[in-house]
Amino acid sequence: MQIAFVPFCSQQCKLTNKFRISSDSGVKMYAALCRVLGDSATLILPPEKQCLDSVEGCNIVRSPETYLSNLDRKLHWNPTWLDTLGRLCDVLVTTNEFLPIPMRALHPDLPIVVEGIVSTAWHEVDELYSVAQRCATLVHCNNEQVARKCEGNRVLWPFGFEDSFLSLRERKSKSVDVLFNSRCSATGYTHHEEFIEAIRNRGLRVLMTDPTGYLRKTDRVPPYFQLGAQDYDVALAESRVVVCLVDNGYVPTSFLEAVAAGCCPVCPAYSQYVDLLGDAAFYVEGDGGVFPAVRRALVAGAPSVPAYRLRGVSYSAACEIAKEHLWRLSR
Repeated sequence: MQIAFVPFCSQQCKLTNKFRISSDSGVKMYAALCRVLGDSATLILPPEKQCLDSVEGCNIVRSPETYLSNLDRKLHWNPTWLDTLGRLCDVLVTTNEFLPIPMRALHPDLPIVVEGIVSTAWHEVDELYSVAQRCATLVHCNNEQVARKCEGNRVLWPFGFEDSFLSLRERKSKSVDVLFNSRCSATGYTHHEEFIEAIRNRGLRVLMTDPTGYLRKTDRVPPYFQLGAQDYDVALAESRVVVCLVDNGYVPTSFLEAVAAGCCPVCPAYSQYVDLLGDAAFYVEGDGGVFPAVRRALVAGAPSVPAYRLRGVSYSAACEIAKEHLWRLSR
């Protein structure tokens, strides 16, 4: 059996106009599966000349040159390449939400697994999500809230964070009061501007990791905020509180990495967060509630979430679930 994993590669470095591979959550998730599956798995990535970095421990095949724009890449399909890709594998797994549509047309019998996505910033293409999900054999969803809003044959793959992040919580030195490690972009889906305004002039040591360099091309960030991190793992381990404001139904990988590393979570009181974190998180309440929640967390000593609460969304746990589903598809 050969399984092709096709991450969407949604992160582009705004400073170099190249794909960021190693920090992309879809790449991380599928790379972990590739390492578990060994020679049975292949990771499909853009050409090296379009990538800023890569991942190790996987069989990698490079696609033809592709669009950097996320929306263009969703909607422009290369039939010759996709036909070749379908002939290379027995099962195709992708985070490219619309890819099942052309793949089903080209390969009617190919088992296709797509990540369940409900909506994005481009509402003009919202109707295509249900079409693509019905074209797929399985729709893998991050949590039950997302699964309820998707269509097709839905399964839970609770990929949250690589297990190695749990070991970072042993570090006692804390040089950062508040961490914001969600990706910032023009769509504003991580609500980074609300965070900046809420934390501005509070006398706190603030770090925004800004993985794509988006903030470094704007003048929106106060000069006393630290932008970027030379060592991402160290930045997480030395932060007391992590703030996440994403409200699209998902619990972002970056947020869970920080929580696993020992950061005290501050987030909206949505079911996807509450179901996972329970009373171990400090929840944002109402308009202007970001700073009060951060203050409550800091006053309480920024307690870490117990590791046992998180193990169900670790990569090792999720890989076992996903692997079983994939083996069944290949029979």
